Amino acid sequence: MSLKYNSSNKVLDIVADLVDFDKSKVTFVEDQSTSLQIDGTVIEGTNTICQYLVQQSGKFNDWMGLTDNEKAEVQQWISYAQSTLKEAKDKAPVVDKLNQTLATKVFIVSNYLTLADVFVYVNLYSYFCALSTENRFKIPNVTRYFDLIQNLVHEIKPKIVFDLVSINLNAPPVQKKEKNDKKDKKDKKDGKEKKEKEVKKDKKEKKEENKKEVKQEKEVKQEKKNKKEKKEKKEKKKMRRKMIKRNLIKRMDALLNGQTSIRLVRSGMYLEKARRKKDCNQCKSVNYKTLLLFVAVL
Repeated sequence: MSLKYNSSNKVLDIVADLVDFDKSKVTFVEDQSTSLQIDGTVIEGTNTICQYLVQQSGKFNDWMGLTDNEKAEVQQWISYAQSTLKEAKDKAPVVDKLNQTLATKVFIVSNYLTLADVFVYVNLYSYFCALSTENRFKIPNVTRYFDLIQNLVHEIKPKIVFDLVSINLNAPPVQKKEKNDKKDKKDKKDGKEKKEKEVKKDKKEKKEENKKEVKQEKEVKQEKKNKKEKKEKKEKKKMRRKMIKRNLIKRMDALLNGQTSIRLVRSGMYLEKARRKKDCNQCKSVNYKTLLLFVAVL
């Protein structure tokens, strides 16, 4: 049995150490190819070779999952670690999502260490080492998970290519609130109340303006209505006067033409009587002297 892989392939290097693979049978190559030769049979691919070495070691049978569902999950997370996590140019969003996933989990699959945890740990290592303590506390679930896996791996094999990363799991001290906080709160509250008063005042002024506008509109409408009624009344009065004058002229013409009648005389007497009593507005527009002159001739 011989194993060939590039020295930069840390996943295969660490898994080979964990299963106590004889390093004398390892050949490092310059390209990125990986192959495991067993009695003339060649197995290729990092994922396949790692799973084969774990199964053949007989030490970590549960690393591949105990149930069919767990086995499927292990395969899924191995693919995730070797593609999504490893190949991401910007690992921050990927790690943030992983942090959410680990909020309800201790291990990636089930409640025990699996090969998927080893793959995720190896592909997180360089990114996690570069993080500051402050940034590590922004992803607490990943930080807790990473520290657990690295310690479990080092318990199995203390001397591997990755060193233990020193992690401070103590939360940073909470800064005491300054006395100015009370003042700031009061100022904030006063500012809020002032703003609310201004809003109420604006609403009230706006409401009053609307009322004023409505009132003005009503007054304008009423004024137009009054003008219209006055105009109509004036026109009716004018028409009435014209009608009286027309009738009077007609009767005068009849008188001049010798068509005198008792009706004309009675009309003249009625108009004179109405004028004296001053109870008829129509009488003001009639030339009574002229009318009585014609009546007197009769």
